[in-house]
Amino acid sequence: MVSHTLEVRYGRVEDYILDFIEIANSLYSDDPNWIPLRKEEILQQLGPTDSYLKRGERSIFIVYRNEKPVARALTSFDSESSGLFETPTGFFSHFESINDLEVVRELFKYITNWFEKRGVVTIMGPMTPKISDTRGLLVEGEGRPLFGMPYTKKYYVDLLKNIGFSESMNMFEYIIKLQPPYEKLKTVSKFVKKKIPNLNIRPLDLPNLKEDMKKIIEVYNEAWKENWGFIPLNAKEFYEAFLQIVPYYQPDYCLIAEIEGQLVGFQMIMPDLNNNSDLNVFRAFFIGVIPQYRNCGVEGLLLSEVLNNLAIKYQIDYIHVAWVLESNKKWRKEIEKIAGKSNIRLKKYVILQKNTV
Repeated sequence: MVSHTLEVRYGRVEDYILDFIEIANSLYSDDPNWIPLRKEEILQQLGPTDSYLKRGERSIFIVYRNEKPVARALTSFDSESSGLFETPTGFFSHFESINDLEVVRELFKYITNWFEKRGVVTIMGPMTPKISDTRGLLVEGEGRPLFGMPYTKKYYVDLLKNIGFSESMNMFEYIIKLQPPYEKLKTVSKFVKKKIPNLNIRPLDLPNLKEDMKKIIEVYNEAWKENWGFIPLNAKEFYEAFLQIVPYYQPDYCLIAEIEGQLVGFQMIMPDLNNNSDLNVFRAFFIGVIPQYRNCGVEGLLLSEVLNNLAIKYQIDYIHVAWVLESNKKWRKEIEKIAGKSNIRLKKYVILQKNTV
């Protein structure tokens, strides 16, 4: 019987941190592409000092088989994020498990019960309401994960589908080999500057970081609010996450588009901190343009400046553009047109969902 061999325990992350780590260690120890997180990093992200806990609830669930930890998942719930979806929604993340359907079914029996007590109708994940946490399960693609991107066992999708989960959204990571000069973007840049002569592109103002961050958050929330899965950026959480990469950051890694002092768009990139010895790979983390300035070439102008900075000024080889929603056909087409299909490799990820009843 299940009850004789399996036990599920749950509570605060810090109380189960060693077992949380052991599960991943046992699953990936022989995988050269796996990049383990240190205990201190996990506690910084998920421990008692995390700002998210001021607005939401969280619990770690761990399945033990004969006292050995064999599966885990984290649950997150706050009423603000839950209410942004069609039905009250809770999120699971940091899922890892041995390839055993019985184990996963037992894990999600407890998780479902936890969510039901909070009025949740739909369970979605892997994701959390925090923009700095990884999202999705790896479906297609090989190689070492980029900083901030998930690296998971490919059997996870089938395991979760077998207990009732289905696809909510597919997402892509575009891995682009930079091949300057980008003549088409130069043409776009000239057109935009002529059409909007008072448009100014400037780098992030690090001495006035909080003020720029405030403006960027306002633009992001306005630009992305109609997209699938949108959860507004929380200012304090975003600022705390950004401070972690400031030691590696150059001001022009984030370019801001302004018109007479009003921020109308931005493009933010970040170095791959999973590769500290040679920061020659970057991730395009955010791009946002407020609705009234879309389709005016502002996105192309920002992208032009970023690509030329990376390829020419910093001599960067690759940029990873993620997340790109499968449903965002316009942006996917634009990336392929600018980069050239022959210079692109893809990784595919999925977020799943199921109802609690």
